Amino acid sequence: MRQSVRVAWASAKVKAENVIIESIMSTAYWRINPVAMIAAAVALISVFLPWWGIYQLLANTSFLLGRWALWNPPGAAALRRLGHPMPVSAASVSQTFAYSSLIVLLLALVVASLALAGGLTLRRKYLLVGLGLSILTPIAYAVSIAYMTSNYCLTPLCASGVIGSATLAGTTFSWGLETGFYIFIASIFVLVLSLVLNDSLARTTAMARAEISVPSTQPAK
Repeated sequence: MRQSVRVAWASAKVKAENVIIESIMSTAYWRINPVAMIAAAVALISVFLPWWGIYQLLANTSFLLGRWALWNPPGAAALRRLGHPMPVSAASVSQTFAYSSLIVLLLALVVASLALAGGLTLRRKYLLVGLGLSILTPIAYAVSIAYMTSNYCLTPLCASGVIGSATLAGTTFSWGLETGFYIFIASIFVLVLSLVLNDSLARTTAMARAEISVPSTQPAK
């Protein structure tokens, strides 16, 4: 009788240990980097917000002439409303705007994808590549805006540079970077934090897997 009780107790103990090991294994193998996931979300949100805009200041009143997100660059009609005075057609300028915005949009989406992949797999290389591209993305956008404003006259006073203003006959035109650009910059800092956290998570996960593999490989007595 005592022998059967001992056998039943040992069997129950083994089952309980197996349940605990399976639970630990599931958490160890599915550990993620939440900061990298946040970075991916922030980068993705920035895509849908405006990155650059132009305003008209008349007396003490500000009028929005236009601001554009990466997925929605200014069309020919919007450029005509700005008073596009150059001999180059507004449609041609709009097409150049669209191409440059598309390139930056693809870079931003790749950054978000790499941050997501790194957060799910704890692979440092994904985060490093994502960080490099995230630094390149706003630089590429600023260069494209500088090129557009230097080569095409977008307002009657010809906006020049990424950020600036010009005044004529009491009317001031002001242009500069918008919310989406700065939010994407914030995602770069979040990516840096995710890299710091990733090393700690990767070590913890490796140790947990090692601890799990030891009892599972020991022969039963």
